[in-house]
Amino acid sequence: MDNFVNIVSNSLPGIHQYEDIFNTIAQARKIMMEPGTTNQTAAQSVAGSLLASGWNQRNRDTIMENLARTTIIDLNDYILEEDPNYITENRIRILISDINNYINNNGAAAAAGVRKRKSKKSRKTKKSRKTKKSRKTRK
Repeated sequence: MDNFVNIVSNSLPGIHQYEDIFNTIAQARKIMMEPGTTNQTAAQSVAGSLLASGWNQRNRDTIMENLARTTIIDLNDYILEEDPNYITENRIRILISDINNYINNNGAAAAAGVRKRKSKKSRKTKKSRKTKKSRKTRK
């Protein structure tokens, strides 16, 4: 995987914390650009989007998550409008999956410490100590 972060690290303070998702979004942007687009052009395009969203002033987790969501929409539109070849479409689907994983696991909600609710299967009702004791005495 190309490291797009190193290209823009001087203009985006703190971007190394978001290296994986930035590289994924830059790869997606490169696919959607004209053939022959350089890594530098794709990385600067993503950096420009982050700076325009207020990278230096606001919550970076939220900005990155918003860009990730927008990129998924753009990739889906690209598949529908451009009708890419099979290999490119597969690569796009992998990128979408990677971005979705980021949103689900490392997005702003996860960074803020919001806990996900356990599924009904994994939630067990705890029986009171009194109930346990009375059951033991019955045996």
